[in-house]
Amino acid sequence: MMRLDVPAALQALSTDPLLATVVAAARRRGVAPLYLVGGYLRDALLARKVRERDLDLVCPGDLRALAAECLGALGGTLVPLDPSTVRIAFRRGAESWQVDVAALRGGGIEADLLQRDFTVNALALDLTGERAGKLIDVTGGVADLEARRIRVPSPAVLREDPLRCVRAVRMAAQLGFQVEAGTAAAIRAAAPAVAAVSPERIRDELFKILDAPQPAAHLAELDGLGVLPVVLPPLAALKGTAQGPPHRHDVWQHTLEVVEGIPWVLERLSRLVPEAGPEAGRRMAAPAEGSISRKSLLVFAGLLHDVGKPAARTEEGGRVRFPGHERRGAEMAGTLCERLRLGRQATALVTGVVIHHLRPVLLAAEPVVTPRARYRLLRDLGEVTEEVLLHSLADVRATAGEEAAFRRQVAFVQETFAFRRDRVEPAAAAPLLRGEEVMATRQASGGKGEGGGAVDDRTRRAGLRHLALGFLLLLCSLFTVALCSLPREARDGGSVRGGPR
Repeated sequence: MMRLDVPAALQALSTDPLLATVVAAARRRGVAPLYLVGGYLRDALLARKVRERDLDLVCPGDLRALAAECLGALGGTLVPLDPSTVRIAFRRGAESWQVDVAALRGGGIEADLLQRDFTVNALALDLTGERAGKLIDVTGGVADLEARRIRVPSPAVLREDPLRCVRAVRMAAQLGFQVEAGTAAAIRAAAPAVAAVSPERIRDELFKILDAPQPAAHLAELDGLGVLPVVLPPLAALKGTAQGPPHRHDVWQHTLEVVEGIPWVLERLSRLVPEAGPEAGRRMAAPAEGSISRKSLLVFAGLLHDVGKPAARTEEGGRVRFPGHERRGAEMAGTLCERLRLGRQATALVTGVVIHHLRPVLLAAEPVVTPRARYRLLRDLGEVTEEVLLHSLADVRATAGEEAAFRRQVAFVQETFAFRRDRVEPAAAAPLLRGEEVMATRQASGGKGEGGGAVDDRTRRAGLRHLALGFLLLLCSLFTVALCSLPREARDGGSVRGGPR
């Protein structure tokens, strides 16, 4: 059990510039008491280096007047969320921040805290009232922070908002905590009600879990709590679906190992695949859609990559096969993306990985991989090239461990990234034609536009460049004919009919 230095945390908050701005605004409006609650306070008590970038404030009285005063001090935009909550969205440097000002519930801060989602969030710091500078803890939140556990103040909070069944696991994932046994039992009882929660809210919590450390363990926990089958029903069929060699596990356990393997690969990317370059790591960490990172979408694709296997499974002569499971899986993945209200780009990434996930694995197993085959692979993968190649490393590692097959796959991925860097990208960056090529070809053909042989001699990008150059030469010839048909005055730049000469 860790020990929190509460006095030191409160002292640090007393000099927090953002809080000082809010407190000054509240005093100008005569707002007292004003309380800081939620994640910003919790993270300060934990002395986390990476903290929530939003402040949750509660106060009695006219919250809109306080919000307007804060807006004047912070800048940004005022967004009414509901009749009892107003948000100020603003920027501090390159970061997006928000301050939520909510009306006090239940007639007092103690009653308000009892209605909050988890005890570690049911803490309040009085900023302007009679207990200014004092921490208020009516649910044992500090003790739960020290014990690193997620606990509900009452099972009723899960019935009030069933999304908290997902959020409990998300907070445990992000903070490195455990869901307390009584809370886990309450979640199992409330899990069916998650089906009534808006897909957007579920999506936001789910992708934070996928972005957190050890996503597979937390997805397994969601499954054990009965929440995952409600959120992603097709995954239930993966359990017990047996696979033949070289697989070591059923489809569900294999899927969890792929999900866990993707962060493992990304953490070792510079060592495993230095040919990918630093851009690949930055690309994975970058947002792909809203606040959803490409990494979390790749983990989601890993979760769904074999979702089509149960329906595609066949067994003949003791041999288990899954013909067409990648196509069937891509269709199912697209439906699940739509269910979670993912946009077109995010959906294309996920379904692209699912439908192509076998390609690099099968190609790597070939005795010889020709440049033509590698080029076709890169052409077909297109925008999801990096995701599919990196997924293949996690897939093969989950299938066969870090044995010869994994080492072969690593070598294949290294060679494919190098091939793209050395052969494909320079060709794509080169201009189709240069002016000097056109002029040289016309000179070689006597300026008559008959440069077909010269094109073959001057370029190795045969078909397309040959055609383009021939077309340009044809245009030049047509222009020459048209110019020769004009009256001499027009060709010399003068007027045809008596204008200035």
